[in-house]
Amino acid sequence: MTGRTSLQVALALALFAPYSALACTCSWTGPFLTVAPRAQLIVRAKVIAHTDRSRGVDRAMDVEVLEVIKGLSRARRLHIWGDNGAQCRPYVSGFVPGTEWILAVSRVNGGLEQGDYAINGCGEYWAKVENGIVAGRLTGPAPPSVNDRPESMPLSEVRTRLRAR
Repeated sequence: MTGRTSLQVALALALFAPYSALACTCSWTGPFLTVAPRAQLIVRAKVIAHTDRSRGVDRAMDVEVLEVIKGLSRARRLHIWGDNGAQCRPYVSGFVPGTEWILAVSRVNGGLEQGDYAINGCGEYWAKVENGIVAGRLTGPAPPSVNDRPESMPLSEVRTRLRAR
């Protein structure tokens, strides 16, 4: 490599290194019924709207709390943060307004999001609810793959399992 080429390569690495350092890395910690009980609050909620748009990405969502399954909250609405491209959280675009979910969330302890909630993305901390049936990666022991099919079980059984932990 010539001196000029080496300099160009070094410059390119220096320019892109900060961006790669911002990326999220985490190991998958498990399916919904394993990881959800670790969260501070588990709610059944309806997505009202996506909010806090930046660079074309909705970074948060407002939800209406339909039921507190585990934890303490009197709030009828929660502001929940998703991913901004550099955090280990799901993008809120996957939670379509009008849909219902069971969300296992934890309080954010600093910065702009102080006092709000966030969904961890290093496991399945969410499951969709439709017509009294909960669907998602509920019990599967292996990390998700593109060939997975969602598991389903009655909402009443999911409630019982979550409250028993």
